[in-house]
Amino acid sequence: MKRMFCFVLCLCMIFLSACGGVEPEKEEKSDEIRAVWISVYDMADLKGMSEGGFRAKCENMFKDISERGLKHVFVQVRPSGDALYKSEIFPWSKYISGEQGVSPGYDPLEIFLKTAHSYGLKLHAWINPYRVSSTSSDMEKLSETNPARRMYNNNPRDVYLSTEGIYYNPASEKVQKLILDGVRELVKNYDIDGIHIDDFFYPTTDEEIDKNEYADYKRNSGKDSLDIWRRNQVNAFVSGMYSAVKSEKENVIVSISPSADIVADINVHYADVALWCSEKGYCDWIIPQIYYGFDNEYLPYKKTVNQWKKLVTNENIKLVIGLASYKCGAEDLYAGNGKDEWQKNDNILCEQLKYLRKKECDGFSLFSYNSLAIPNVTMKTEWENFKAEIISVS
Repeated sequence: MKRMFCFVLCLCMIFLSACGGVEPEKEEKSDEIRAVWISVYDMADLKGMSEGGFRAKCENMFKDISERGLKHVFVQVRPSGDALYKSEIFPWSKYISGEQGVSPGYDPLEIFLKTAHSYGLKLHAWINPYRVSSTSSDMEKLSETNPARRMYNNNPRDVYLSTEGIYYNPASEKVQKLILDGVRELVKNYDIDGIHIDDFFYPTTDEEIDKNEYADYKRNSGKDSLDIWRRNQVNAFVSGMYSAVKSEKENVIVSISPSADIVADINVHYADVALWCSEKGYCDWIIPQIYYGFDNEYLPYKKTVNQWKKLVTNENIKLVIGLASYKCGAEDLYAGNGKDEWQKNDNILCEQLKYLRKKECDGFSLFSYNSLAIPNVTMKTEWENFKAEIISVS
């Protein structure tokens, strides 16, 4: 009798489940991109650190990031024409050994990769293509093995010196080749998951930076204005980088994180973000730095997200929103009437996450890790609210 009852009961449950009367257990999964930037300033204590200390630091950092539910890390490995990895092109970074050109005695990127992957994290190698120094214009302070120093000695046109620092000339063919060779080296030699560049394109609108190259262009019957021509120089680099990456390893993601101010991107940095978001061959992910609150007087968060959402017309490009975790609890000096917003509220990031999900963006990235690892009082509460929202979609 009991066997007959159990048999009938099972038949009923199968029937009800098929009809929708009993919901089968579901495992919801999200492909939302959840990322964080790790800059050299987040790693300031690494200078001169032993290999053992470095490994312990990486272990703690990536374990923490994984436990927070994040999935991707953008690690700055070429901050200023130098490298936190073994390179035949660029000198060792001062940010790892304390002095540019001096080896730390181990390969930081190799350790970054092994540790990040052990915690299930994807690691994207973040490079700054044109910046050589943001603190000094003295070429003698660069390592003798720094290619910028050699290039400047051979042809000063390839390198731009300003009161703010030293930068490569984006219009120089030699410079573009140098940077692309560096990208190929990274992709070929390391098991990275992505190549990432941020918002540093043309460092200035000053005509001096590329006046000779533009004059050559005009002498050869060039018709484009300086602005259009400069955007084409950057486009050539970006498309060249994309091709270089994909020719080495098709599965490596190419991502760009421009300023969220589209007008400034196009007219000041000469970054043709409209083209990159609509055409093939420039990037896989676009990550605008929408570091603005809802009350920002000039670029309010919702309006800016909407602008970028409209800009991304290529369905193969993912739109990831850069969020300013570093502003939590701080005065937002350039926000006009919204300058106090981050001080008065402790749920801004949470509400921003809700909105980007509402607009069907592909994910978020937080700037930067230190704001999570060493949080102020407001950030602690912000994170608790944010974490609750993250796990609402698992």
